[in-house]
Amino acid sequence: GDEVHGILLSVVVFGLHNFVISYAICESFLKSNIHKGKASILTISSSIIAFVASIIGYFIGNINVYFEAILLTISAGAIIYIILKELLPSIIKNYDTTVAISLVFGIIITLIIFIVH
Repeated sequence: GDEVHGILLSVVVFGLHNFVISYAICESFLKSNIHKGKASILTISSSIIAFVASIIGYFIGNINVYFEAILLTISAGAIIYIILKELLPSIIKNYDTTVAISLVFGIIITLIIFIVH
């Protein structure tokens, strides 16, 4: 039913999203010449923070509509900033056309998900 579909979508989308974000975070640390061990600890720490925040969100998620809107707006702004300021320039500077094509492909997939969902 709808509940199973929602859970499956959450696991697939958020699992994929978290994998990609964790990879990007760790890669950014490594490119900054941070030791692999420290980069791993910092990446794992950010994942633990996300996990703890999800538990808190589960218990107080419907506390206030405005509070939720503010948090979602901050989150959206942060990811847009990271994409436009950090990731996109890095991709353009450091990679070839294959990666640029992959980026466009990823954007198209995202738009299809928005349209279908």
